[in-house]
Amino acid sequence: MNLFNSLKARNFVSIIIVILYFGIVLDFSFSKIFIHHVDEPTIFSSDFKRILFYFGILICSFLFLKKKYRLIILPLYIIWAIQFLNFSNTGVFLSPLTIENLSEYSSIGLSLLIKFVFLFVLSLALFCYLLFIIPKLTFSYTWKFILLIILSFSFLIIFTIRASYPVARFAESFYIVYLNNYAKIERNDGKQFIGKFVNSFYSNNKINPVNPKNERLNLIIIFTEGLSDRVISKTLTPTLYKLKQNSIYFENYYNHTAPTFRGLRGQLISGFVRAANSDVNNMSQSRLEQTFKNTSESLPSIFNNYSYDTVFIGPHPSNSKLYSYMKVTGFNNIQCSDDYKDKNKNYPDLSDQDIFKYLSEIIDKERNNRRNFFISLYNVETHHGVLVKDKLYGKGDNDFFNKFYNYDYWLGNFVNWFNNSEISDNTVLVITSDHSSYAVPLFEDTFHFKSNTKTKFVDNIPFIVYRKGITHQIYNAHGRNSLCLAPTILDLIGFGVRDQIQNHFLGTSLFIDNESEFEHISIIGASSVKTNENDYYDVDLDSDTQSKLDSFFGFSG
Repeated sequence: MNLFNSLKARNFVSIIIVILYFGIVLDFSFSKIFIHHVDEPTIFSSDFKRILFYFGILICSFLFLKKKYRLIILPLYIIWAIQFLNFSNTGVFLSPLTIENLSEYSSIGLSLLIKFVFLFVLSLALFCYLLFIIPKLTFSYTWKFILLIILSFSFLIIFTIRASYPVARFAESFYIVYLNNYAKIERNDGKQFIGKFVNSFYSNNKINPVNPKNERLNLIIIFTEGLSDRVISKTLTPTLYKLKQNSIYFENYYNHTAPTFRGLRGQLISGFVRAANSDVNNMSQSRLEQTFKNTSESLPSIFNNYSYDTVFIGPHPSNSKLYSYMKVTGFNNIQCSDDYKDKNKNYPDLSDQDIFKYLSEIIDKERNNRRNFFISLYNVETHHGVLVKDKLYGKGDNDFFNKFYNYDYWLGNFVNWFNNSEISDNTVLVITSDHSSYAVPLFEDTFHFKSNTKTKFVDNIPFIVYRKGITHQIYNAHGRNSLCLAPTILDLIGFGVRDQIQNHFLGTSLFIDNESEFEHISIIGASSVKTNENDYYDVDLDSDTQSKLDSFFGFSG
């Protein structure tokens, strides 16, 4: 204890402990703080300076207060700790999107969840240490006045500068969540969005490359969790790479929203969805049906009208609200991890290996029913934070490489089975994503992602349309987004040839040039991003566009 009787020794030990704490939280990778992914300093590096500034102000505040009064700093410290831990994982401060999806915490994986809990406890331990070890200093009245002015001005900055410092950002994010959850949106019938589906192949004198004979085809859509197009390569994802070379592929194609709940329903209805994951999880079944059922037309509801079996396969247990959400979106048959007889009893969710095996089983059942089917699948092991231990890439030292390689391996097993099955003769396989990969720092460094937007949740995503024997063709989407998924698939399947399908789609088929005004806008929570062929950037929506969206939200939920 003699060591702590020396003020210099106490200060030296405290500095070492603080450095170790920062090193543990940042995984001892201080160099990544100063990496520039674009031509100007990134949010990541500038926000880290603000974090250090905020931490320094809190520590300086200890110098003015007696130990028995220092607990008043604890709420500010907790906000700082939450912001720092979120920043260490994502490279940005806590966003409204993250807050809205706290109910889906299990999807990030147990290991990342344990890490966050450990680091938060460690943060509280650091506070307790500093609470008692930092001495209260005695200043002259002049110095007290000067330092008080400096601290007051610093706290004013921390509390008032919007979107810059942790406390202001923290309050702003929760305020946006409050507005999103409680703002009144008038219900409407969506008449201003009524339109007729246009089959572009015939109007443009082109032959449908997927269904030239206008047959009744089955459809399978695989919504890969968080897959950006930049992930696909010959060595890391050989199955996806090969499919791109033997399919219809749309390049320069972006996700129009995020996260999963909005991404899945948004693509199926070709629209934006205001309700976040947290909203859906907190709704009763009756409220869920009142909000979403029989509102916007969707791919499954349209296929239901053509007497198809519509099936959604998810990786979670039956108590997940995702399934109620997909049911009111139009699917008649919901399959979950509890329905899979070979499920690993030690894990609640289906692995990518199991969910693709389950897909094969369900296809066999549907084939025996002698009805056409539309099956949609969503996996989970490529989710941010999930660590896979099955099929590892190389030495297995990069978690992103591992999870995408593992997914691709089991997708490859399914594709081989699919190609050897007679069902592939009249079935279209579509592979896309619920949204892009979330660009945390490790993802940025691994896949050379330039995070020049605040959201970091917009990127090119794959849109692969495969049918056995199809001629490989590449189409340029020119920066259009996944609002186009539903109308493009209807175009390829050929439904628009038989009937004029009335719809409320905000997107149009990628095979026509008459783009809607929304196909270059991605809305991620409270942020909007403009997408072009070679660029994307944050943008504020004009009042006319926002008014139309508010009206659509009243119709679509």
